[in-house]
Amino acid sequence: ELGRLATNVNRMRDSIADYVRQIEDARERLDHAVEQVSGVSRALTTTTAGVQTLQEAVVRTAASIGGGPRSAVLAMREGDTDSLVAVATEGDPPALSDWPGLGEVLSGETLRLENPQHASLVAVPMFYQDRVVGTLVTITPAEGGVPVVDSDVDVLRVLANNAAIAMENARLFEQERETVRR
Repeated sequence: ELGRLATNVNRMRDSIADYVRQIEDARERLDHAVEQVSGVSRALTTTTAGVQTLQEAVVRTAASIGGGPRSAVLAMREGDTDSLVAVATEGDPPALSDWPGLGEVLSGETLRLENPQHASLVAVPMFYQDRVVGTLVTITPAEGGVPVVDSDVDVLRVLANNAAIAMENARLFEQERETVRR
């Protein structure tokens, strides 16, 4: 009985050690993502480099959140329509048209889609003044990709909303600068 008890205690100890490692890994990933988003958020609120520069910084950060090989796409709503147009990409993402149902992100919901050819996609809506103006998409390849966890999605939401506000501010700044120049 003592031998079985010792075996069970050792098994529990190994399980606890494994859980602790998983928690530490998740914390490290989250800390890294928050650090990245903080840096980009500072850049988004202080840069005068223009909308395109901001968009490139956003997709670079989105692709790096969570580690592993990922692609990212920043797609903006085209006028008042329900169509999305890719304005910036990082990596080699598949075309947005390869993902049926992606337009549903314009209703304000975060989407997780699977595609047997391209693996998985997470699309986070970008809000500006309570209106969805676009989406921030990350695509994880089927082979060698690290799955997107809920904490990564939360970080992507923060990044997407900060980016929407910063891009609108940059657009207004450029517009004002052009008016002053004229």
